Amino acid sequence: MFLNDKLYKDIMEYSIIPTVDVLFIRDKREILLWLRGNRPLKWVYYFPGGRIEKGETIKQAIIRKMEEELWYGVDVNRLIFLNIYDDFFEESIYEWVALQNITITYVYLLEDNEINSFKPNDSQHNEFRFFEINDNSLHDRVKLRIKDLLNLNIL
Repeated sequence: MFLNDKLYKDIMEYSIIPTVDVLFIRDKREILLWLRGNRPLKWVYYFPGGRIEKGETIKQAIIRKMEEELWYGVDVNRLIFLNIYDDFFEESIYEWVALQNITITYVYLLEDNEINSFKPNDSQHNEFRFFEINDNSLHDRVKLRIKDLLNLNIL
């Protein structure tokens, strides 16, 4: 659903945005992250995801966002619920507008034959790579999700 810039800016300024994220995990020790090309978190490796559109279920939003951002069709039956997060950002795609998301986060355990299926498919993501899950250079929000992933014994 297309929202013009003024309307979306107003929504961001005065509302909480419901979003979905997916953590792709390989070999129970590596996380696949994409280099963001826009705010918030510009030039930070982060997970793919985005806003849930009106009329979509959570899983429909995941399917749409993964196809838009990665050219990849996820099998929703393999999604593992992780948690719901309050994400506060001091910036957004709009200058001087902070962003607050309620982010519903899932985990997707990759099989060997899926590793080469991904490619950046939009202007928001420039490249992707695997990181060890204990890499100290990861963004704090990534580390929080990995901590929850380990505490829930998903790996």
